[in-house]
Amino acid sequence: MKRKTIARFCKGSLAFLLLTLSVAVVGSVILNSLIPTDGELLFGDDLRLLLRLEDGNVVLRQDGSEIASRPTFSKGEEVIVLASLNSDTTYEITEIQSLSSIPNGFFGRAFSFVSGFFADHDAYEDALIHVTIKEGDHSYKQYADLRLRRPGTELAVAHFDGDLTISPQTIYWDLPDDLALMAGNKPTDLRVEIGTKSKAKSCWTMVEYCELPPRDSPRKREWVLTGEHDCFPTATVVYPPKLRGGEPVTQTYILDQFC
Repeated sequence: MKRKTIARFCKGSLAFLLLTLSVAVVGSVILNSLIPTDGELLFGDDLRLLLRLEDGNVVLRQDGSEIASRPTFSKGEEVIVLASLNSDTTYEITEIQSLSSIPNGFFGRAFSFVSGFFADHDAYEDALIHVTIKEGDHSYKQYADLRLRRPGTELAVAHFDGDLTISPQTIYWDLPDDLALMAGNKPTDLRVEIGTKSKAKSCWTMVEYCELPPRDSPRKREWVLTGEHDCFPTATVVYPPKLRGGEPVTQTYILDQFC
């Protein structure tokens, strides 16, 4: 009798545990399917927008008010024009691409959540934003890769028309471990990027200098320079002397290629 009671207790405990686990998983899936993801867009030093990816739509809000909501912000569609609060600069949002590894819809998010237990990588939602900055007769283009996060957390920032810096090409804001100038006859491939970056704010906004022609264009689909380019960055390298006690050799290179 005692053994039967213990057996029934164990079966009941196991069933309760499985039920609790199922409810927790289903609840988490529902929660993950309903919670949107956000990022912040900063233009100059005074204009801020909230970018939200919610149920398959890209939503833009300014000061809490929705200014645009679409399933896509594709090139060629109506652009979003913003005016700076403190200058004559205008900003045109020409394209927003979703780079999400999480499928849209409840079942897509549910599958992503469950498969996340067995995957060796984290699911992510990114937005690739293209903006044209215009001031008088001058203009240039920038693009940003913005990692979207849940509301209530510290949001990543895409800063357009910010202070520009030039640096060797980075990987998640850090220099590659194998970046070095080597002696010998084999040339070193030095890649640089120009833009506004901040690891603390997860900001990676670059100057756009080349693009692909439209898919229906008769031109060959290969990267081409955008606009006119009459100035290029330079890199100044100081080489150590070949002989002990000699003078170092300084050489300046014009970075006029693109990749």
